[in-house]
Amino acid sequence: MSRLLVLICFLTLSAGCSLHRRSLPESPVPLPESFSVSPGQGQAGEGEQWWKAYGSAELNRLMEEVFAGNPDLEAGRARLRQARSREIIAGSGLSPSLNLGAQAGRERSAGFGDPVTGNRYALSLGAAYEVDLWGRLDSASRASRWEAQADALDLRGLYLSLSADAADLYFLALEQRGQLGLLDESLQSLRETLELVESRYRAGLVPALDLYQARQNLAAARSGRPALVSALGRTLHALSSLRGDAAGMETSAPAGALPQAPAWPEIGLPADLLLRRPDLQAAQARLEAADLRIAQAVAARLPGVNLAASLSRIRSEGPLGTVSASLWSVLLEAAAPLLDGGRRKAEVERTRALLDESLALYRKAILTAVREVEDALAASAASEERILLLGRQLEDSEATFAVALARYRQGLSEYLPVLTAQNALFSARRELLASRRQLLSDRIALVRALGGRWMAEPSLTRND
Repeated sequence: MSRLLVLICFLTLSAGCSLHRRSLPESPVPLPESFSVSPGQGQAGEGEQWWKAYGSAELNRLMEEVFAGNPDLEAGRARLRQARSREIIAGSGLSPSLNLGAQAGRERSAGFGDPVTGNRYALSLGAAYEVDLWGRLDSASRASRWEAQADALDLRGLYLSLSADAADLYFLALEQRGQLGLLDESLQSLRETLELVESRYRAGLVPALDLYQARQNLAAARSGRPALVSALGRTLHALSSLRGDAAGMETSAPAGALPQAPAWPEIGLPADLLLRRPDLQAAQARLEAADLRIAQAVAARLPGVNLAASLSRIRSEGPLGTVSASLWSVLLEAAAPLLDGGRRKAEVERTRALLDESLALYRKAILTAVREVEDALAASAASEERILLLGRQLEDSEATFAVALARYRQGLSEYLPVLTAQNALFSARRELLASRRQLLSDRIALVRALGGRWMAEPSLTRND
């Protein structure tokens, strides 16, 4: 018995030795030292909800509604709970199992004379423990922990993605509402111009061609309004769907004008993306999990040792009296796989291929992240320059239209210069509004590409 106890203690202390060694690169993709576009010192966004930089109470309320009712977030939270449960299940194998059993019965059996009737009671306590000699159970537990962490990071990334989508749609709705306002102003201006042309036509000062052109221009502008109304409706429907609110599909457009673009966010270095972007952190977590699955598969090919112990108390009552007894047993079981048709070896190769796939996906995610930041930086800088140029163009268009209209009133020019200048002015106003919204969209894309740690919901944090 003492030898058995010594052997059990030795096996328990030596458990957890893995034959697989971690060999994952710190960064599978060489990263540049800096991004190609450097906007200068930006404002820090760590720990802050980035959309609050726009100073819109309506946008803040929209975010709260999206986070409360979006079905994708509900599904993501459910996936995270599943992952946490799988983590507990995988870790349970590292602890002994203990079972309590009880029996009570009355039986009748044949005796030397008449049948014998008696009662039987039993109370048992059984324990089992698998000695993790090669680290199989520990590898499985740690792999499940990394996989749960990856699901938590996926949920964090979903929050970031949904917040960007919500802000993008909100500003798009503001732009479309502004475009409708500009169109209504244009229609009013075109009506006034038409009245001027009609009065000059009745006075015999201009030909009928001018009248027809003015009417045609007004009709063309009117025909564009239904498309704008339809586009605004689709945007509002998308916002309602994002909030998980089917009953609010016909909500009114957000009020107010487009805000000014906030200061550039803190850009940092390309290497910072590995610590800031949830998708990169999730890919890295899955890489760690895939590496541990190899260790689990390798250990499954090696012999296993199980310990079992039981303690029972039995009481039997019969015609001859009452008999009680206490029974115990300790069992040490060792088993080694011999023939399995190559299943365990194939599992090792499968997990190694899974690691290669995870590594390739991690490389792709890093390349995509750097490209997205570069694209967003370039687009944001280009939008800022375009807004400056369009502002100057709008000033010139306003002056050109004023001069053309004055010359037409005075009979110094034909109607065509007025028509051309008026259309150019309306186009410049529309393009400037669209460009201002595009700059907001580019800044949102930059925030999405940079990532961050702003979402601190309790369900997304854990202590390992």
